[in-house]
Amino acid sequence: MWRGALLLLLCLCTFLLGLGRTAIVDSDEAFYAGAGREMVASGDWITPHYNFETRLNKPILYYWLVAGTFKVGGVTETAARLWAALSGVGLALLAFLVGRRWVNDGTGFVAGAIVATSIGVVLLARQALPDIPLALFISLAIWSAIEATTSHAIGISGAPKTGPHLSRRSWLLVAAASLALGLITKGPIAIALPVVAVVPIVVWERFTRRADGSTATLPLSVLDLAAAAAVFIAIAAPWYVAVTRVHGLDFLSRFFLHENLDRFASETFNERRLPFFYFGVMAGGLLPWTAFGLLVIGPTRDVLMRRRRLSATTARLLAWVVGPLLLLSASVGSQPRYILPCIVPVALLLGRSIWMRAAEQPAAHRDLLFTSATTLAGAVLVILGALVLRVKPILVGVNPDWSPIGAFTMIAAGAITIAAALFGPRRIIPTVVAVASCATVIAFNATVLRTGRPEAVEQIAAAIRQQDPADALCACGAFARNLTFYTQLPVYVGGNEPEFQRFLERPGTVLAVLNATELARIEANLQRQFPRLAAASYLDPELWQGGALLNPDPALYLKRVVLVSNR
Repeated sequence: MWRGALLLLLCLCTFLLGLGRTAIVDSDEAFYAGAGREMVASGDWITPHYNFETRLNKPILYYWLVAGTFKVGGVTETAARLWAALSGVGLALLAFLVGRRWVNDGTGFVAGAIVATSIGVVLLARQALPDIPLALFISLAIWSAIEATTSHAIGISGAPKTGPHLSRRSWLLVAAASLALGLITKGPIAIALPVVAVVPIVVWERFTRRADGSTATLPLSVLDLAAAAAVFIAIAAPWYVAVTRVHGLDFLSRFFLHENLDRFASETFNERRLPFFYFGVMAGGLLPWTAFGLLVIGPTRDVLMRRRRLSATTARLLAWVVGPLLLLSASVGSQPRYILPCIVPVALLLGRSIWMRAAEQPAAHRDLLFTSATTLAGAVLVILGALVLRVKPILVGVNPDWSPIGAFTMIAAGAITIAAALFGPRRIIPTVVAVASCATVIAFNATVLRTGRPEAVEQIAAAIRQQDPADALCACGAFARNLTFYTQLPVYVGGNEPEFQRFLERPGTVLAVLNATELARIEANLQRQFPRLAAASYLDPELWQGGALLNPDPALYLKRVVLVSNR
């Protein structure tokens, strides 16, 4: 019981604490926050709109969730991000429940803690994006489908399963509902990933002989499948039918072929990545827990050399990882957050290895590899804190009230982890790493991501609202996505300097937001100066690509944005 309570506390601290501390980011997050606000304002709950234009490249569910929260609690950053954060909590609890049911309580706790405190997972769950909810629906669908279709108990010791006691039909209905919710969250990928994960498991068990020489059969009836199909259709179909009635059959071809097939098979939306792209993403996203990957090297070698048999639990977790990973790697257009549906099984594989080393080996046994992995995890936290101190000049430039306390907290968390690895009992290591990672995530959010309120986009939006109504508003380079959320006005996005220059020469009164350097070039080309109405400093997004760590020069990453008028 205490493990579940501690995990829930970790989740509340990492996913929900200070959720509205920062403004809506000038990224994909602005699409969903802005569309949710416009859905409430327009009253159109069938067709999402962003920047006052129809936006049908994603299904409706996350827009509904954001808009519903706005409707109840007002339009705030916290409301926009709430359902993504709650989905992060759900994903961690799901890992906990699967671990308890398939292995033991300790494994469930560690797996849940990995999901709840991994830096990459938490950062994504604290943005108004549908990817964490999608990962939750896909993970729940895979787990439920495995429970519904597998024919014999799983576990490493033959112990009876713990956790939810449902009939096979009930598990299948949960899987169907999860697939449907995923379909109306982000489209067909919510069906494709569970299929490539579960089908190999069913086929493997169908052709694997038991001890008595028999083989498994699919333990589901036609009535079970019909009930699941009915649940799936009842949840997934209504919005697709309604939106097709409004926009015609052309919507279906554009959505399923262009927005999904083209996204998968072409570079129309995202650039081609290297074949092992997602391995690096996974390693970075699971920090500091990535260090414990050292523990799986030996067992993997033993299985490959046939010194050890692959357990049913391990086989199913591997299928859960490998099937989706291969499908995602085959995609031409890739994004780091696409790999999120693989987080739960990876956390379970790591969690089981960590728990076996920490609690199940004799206390007197010295485990050099486990000590080294824990020390490395602590060193990662120390290095992260040191790097934050290194970029202090940039952070102070955008937030004069910036304090190094968060960076020192990260360093202290890492030092405590290292001390526990070298001198503490092994049994406490998972809890120490979980708490240290939680403290690091909280400190990172408060120290690095918090840039002071009102942020630059809010300052510029406030200045725009103070002006007389203009004929048009344009953004070029900065705030192209999130400015409409804060101004509640349509924003024309300038693609390049010539296009932006033509905008400034339009008849009537126009307002424009652009970087100071771009403004200087345009004014030099036109040989005129535009009236400056407001200015603010903001961090260049390229800061997070690592260049600032090598050269933390504020002149390179601290940008100045200017609001000008053509009159």
